[in-house]
Amino acid sequence: PGNLDAPRSSTYPEAAGIRSYYTGGEVFYRRAEAAKLCVPTTDSVQQDLADAVRAFLVAGAIRLNRSGKLGPASALAMQFDTKEEALTNATSPHSMLYHPSAAIQHHFKGAEDLLIWAGIQDRATARDMLDAGDARLPHALVKQLLADPAPWAQWLEKYRASARVIEEEFDLLPPPSFPDWQTVEDLLVREVIPGTRIAVVNSDPNADDRPAYAPTLDAETGKWRAARDLCTIFVSGNVMARGLTLEGMTTTLFQ
Repeated sequence: PGNLDAPRSSTYPEAAGIRSYYTGGEVFYRRAEAAKLCVPTTDSVQQDLADAVRAFLVAGAIRLNRSGKLGPASALAMQFDTKEEALTNATSPHSMLYHPSAAIQHHFKGAEDLLIWAGIQDRATARDMLDAGDARLPHALVKQLLADPAPWAQWLEKYRASARVIEEEFDLLPPPSFPDWQTVEDLLVREVIPGTRIAVVNSDPNADDRPAYAPTLDAETGKWRAARDLCTIFVSGNVMARGLTLEGMTTTLFQ
């Protein structure tokens, strides 16, 4: 007691395994520093945004492959007989947080920037999509991917390298599985990119509602639909420090 340099250890076993461990600064900046889980931004806001979104989407394809379930594009197009069926068959939520600044007016611009990078032609069209509440990544982003897959494929290799560091540091068995690039690319094209929504969450009355992770009942058909936010990039600010939880959050970008 009182020796701040003494080695630290867990005080109780986590029966649910490493996925239920608390992951904070000790992991990100010390024990798993070599895994590069947290990297600094550059001088280019546009480049950082493009890199983070690619990282998020590739991670989504990897998680989807491991789950063996319906991807976000397929799940959102289907109807299910029961709520349980919708929960069981659809992939679990996959989320990203983009924090361009604390200022509310920057959140809509940040979301517009994201859509324009993805292939939407102008800012007015991007804003109309956001105001409609169903801004999806356009097919133009699929064309970008197929024309130049290298910036995307590098993330599969980065995740493999990070996983090796985590395996060694935390004695993980068995090691996580990774699909090949062709599988990842196919899932990106068919499921992840077309199934990804962009949402602005802040106190502005034109912003989106809270994240929706539960299936909903279609009043017209009496069938159940998969949760709206199976794969969503949330653009937000300080409201995220006030009790909002993003399920399946794998990527964050803070400018």
